[in-house]
Amino acid sequence: MAMRAATFGTAWVAIALATAAAPALAQHDEAALAMAGAPAADSEPAARPAAEPYRLDAELRLRGAAGRRLATLAPGFAAKSQGWFQRSRLGVSFDRGDLAARVQLQSSSAFGVAQPGTDPVALGLQQGWLRARVPALGETWVDAGRLALQYGVGRQIGHYDFDLVGNAFDGVRVHYGLGGRLNVDALAVKLRRAAGQPDLERNLSGAYLTGRPSDAFGADLYFLYLQDGASAEDAALLTMGARLDLTPVSWLAADLEAAVQIGEVTVANVREPQDHLAWMASGQVVVTGKVGVDMGLAAIGQVFSGDDQPVDRTRRAWRPLYPSRDRLVGVLQLLEPSNLLQVGGTWHASLPVWEGTLRAELDVRQNRAAAAGPLPGFGGGALGSGQGWATIGRQADLRLRWGSQAGRELLAAVAFFAPDAALAHERNVQTAVLLLLQWTASF
Repeated sequence: MAMRAATFGTAWVAIALATAAAPALAQHDEAALAMAGAPAADSEPAARPAAEPYRLDAELRLRGAAGRRLATLAPGFAAKSQGWFQRSRLGVSFDRGDLAARVQLQSSSAFGVAQPGTDPVALGLQQGWLRARVPALGETWVDAGRLALQYGVGRQIGHYDFDLVGNAFDGVRVHYGLGGRLNVDALAVKLRRAAGQPDLERNLSGAYLTGRPSDAFGADLYFLYLQDGASAEDAALLTMGARLDLTPVSWLAADLEAAVQIGEVTVANVREPQDHLAWMASGQVVVTGKVGVDMGLAAIGQVFSGDDQPVDRTRRAWRPLYPSRDRLVGVLQLLEPSNLLQVGGTWHASLPVWEGTLRAELDVRQNRAAAAGPLPGFGGGALGSGQGWATIGRQADLRLRWGSQAGRELLAAVAFFAPDAALAHERNVQTAVLLLLQWTASF
């Protein structure tokens, strides 16, 4: 305990020093990007002028959360979602033209208590990479080290900033760009396990292509191969998909994505592998305008396949890669993006307040699961023995977000989950509520 306290003391002193020396940084509003259908930026620094090759940055995030009837939703869910939490980051970036680097340390805990299975290391490396540019090949560079990757809106691979720790990957990425209209990434990485070492049993490789021939049209194409031996089921899966980003007029935007997974899954103690064939599709259409204040409405639908025929030799349940889960399934992050059908809508409005912007976001969704497959949460199999999609419950998220150009943000959120009658009866699940208050300061 004394060593942990000393570690946190060192982290706080370092952040205080960085706060005094670092210039203000603009902070990305990831929820706004996701709702508007715009691709989120990778969490990397932009090119620095040669006169200032070094730059310090820091972030402090304090979160308090409390809920009611959360314990029955999933094992260990309440312990990870209720309490007082902090996440502190301290980074330094270096750019000398042909060579760039970034190191970012992170401390994340429930005020000194590491989260079991989530953050066993109180102070660790969040990012640590070296970039070598190849001027002879135009916009080409090679990154090596610990990377925070974000593609599209984070449905397949995201840095998952909402999480107490966030995703990071150890490995190599080769990038080629063509005038901002084409970007191609080839990568070979391992998922970082919490703030400690990489997970040696999960290997992800592949290519991600992004094209934007015009401001009104963009398209992503990806091929991602995952070797996952970290569970009782050894899997080798190829995920192939495409995403469209459409803005035909200034007030209308659409974000559409679909993917398939093929491969083999071998259950422990079973010699013969089983085929894997799964799919997902997601989309949202957003209409924006000004009705007194800036406002927008969106229709959202997404489906992640489930194993509706568990007795055959083919696995059909979608296996999520490393997404930003809050974007897919909401503030509660209760549901797994597998065997899940969601339809719903969002409303948002924003206006200038106190030298910043106040944004309100309301998200409402209806959830269903394939009756023959395991539920995406709630610790059990399907309800009943019917066919097709069975209703499991409704959820609603309300977020109030105030952000300033100085890098400060205050977030207040309330999330509800109301189970369907069958789920409430068979799993003893009742309407659950989560309240969240979060302050973030970036320097």
